[in-house]
Amino acid sequence: MTNTGDDCFVGIHSEGGRVEICFPVGFHLSKTEEGLRRDVKLLLATLSRGKTVHDGSVPIVSARLDGIGDFPFADYLAILDYYFSYGYYVEKETKYRENGNGVIDWKRTIKRFIPYPQNNGSFVYLDFVKRMSAVNDSGLITFINKYCVRKSFLAIGWLFTDYIPPKDEFFFNKDLFLALLNEKLSSTFNETNRRLFQAMKSVILNESDSPIEDVFWGTYRFDRLWELMIDDVYGIGSVDKQKFFPGTKWNLRIGNKASNNNASLIPDTIMYLDDEVYVLDAKYYHYCQTGNVSDLPSSSDINKQVSYGEYADEHHPNGYIYNDVYNAFLLPFDMALSSYTDDVYLNIGEATCTWQRGHDAPYAHVQGVLIDTKTLMGMSTDSKVQQKILKNAIRNGVR
Repeated sequence: MTNTGDDCFVGIHSEGGRVEICFPVGFHLSKTEEGLRRDVKLLLATLSRGKTVHDGSVPIVSARLDGIGDFPFADYLAILDYYFSYGYYVEKETKYRENGNGVIDWKRTIKRFIPYPQNNGSFVYLDFVKRMSAVNDSGLITFINKYCVRKSFLAIGWLFTDYIPPKDEFFFNKDLFLALLNEKLSSTFNETNRRLFQAMKSVILNESDSPIEDVFWGTYRFDRLWELMIDDVYGIGSVDKQKFFPGTKWNLRIGNKASNNNASLIPDTIMYLDDEVYVLDAKYYHYCQTGNVSDLPSSSDINKQVSYGEYADEHHPNGYIYNDVYNAFLLPFDMALSSYTDDVYLNIGEATCTWQRGHDAPYAHVQGVLIDTKTLMGMSTDSKVQQKILKNAIRNGVR
């Protein structure tokens, strides 16, 4: 189901054999079973991004309702993602053989064989030591991976398939498994493998003999994930974004008369494209469901947005050359249900400050743009294609 009204939880709630999957505002659910599985996978991948934010601004609720340990949903997902892409984790070992297939190992060949002299005074080798890579699928790390894969399928595999891997003759030795995984993590620099090992470690640490049936995994702060996705797709880096923070200060006439700087205002996202600046404010509001103006950004939001635009217009930070500054609020919607468009972006109007008179700067006309939630969740980071499309949606609304 999709969020409505005051319901703000996004995630999965399973209790007493009944499973509820709550999608964010504007997410259009597929009609087929296969499509629904893809929808759930996209939701889980999006929620997992919240686990990578370490400042606590995207609180992910992860719990087993029986009170026994945590529920490592993101780690189960990482293990299954690896399995679906590569199969079980295996390590390759180098083997040497005389002749046959493989790459000639000249160092071993010279030590092992005597070359034959030729009539022209040269020497040739008729036998060689050859090197080849062989998959070692019987190692302990593969055994642990198979254990974790089966554990992950039993926990959340039903979201993707009815298949359950066969149960091998598993033994469980928590200390041994963790020792090997810690060793692998300390000596592995491949990010894909490191994420897999970390996920396996989490599953081992949360091992329990009790069945995992009642779980609660998701967030009540999808608004922070909405901001994160907007910034990832359209924004410049966080370091450069600080150059666009308008500041204030107090100059006191009593007490400590030194200047006292206040905390700066912080815009959500700055998009820089084609020598133009776009100040973007991500708003995870329900306007697409209600159509009420009260579910659009308020006067305080509009005034702040105009301040951001004015600051960017008057203070050109080093490294940024631009002529115009544009402003926009970005809200979620479901383009499949819209009677106005079948595009990913819909410009619904603009907000202005009634106290400003004769101000024709583009940034004074804050555009309201709806973005299809499901499409945004699947976009790649720093997508220049999407940035150009959003740019057109914003500029087309500024007369």
